[in-house]
Amino acid sequence: MLVVKVHAALTSHCVLNVMITVIFHFKNF
Repeated sequence: MLVVKVHAALTSHCVLNVMITVIFHFKNF
């Protein structure tokens, strides 16, 4: 169960980073 929690945390962290990158990318235009 611990592995699932770690995997979920890493996935949400990656999704957050992607969203922030996309937002900054669109802000430049």
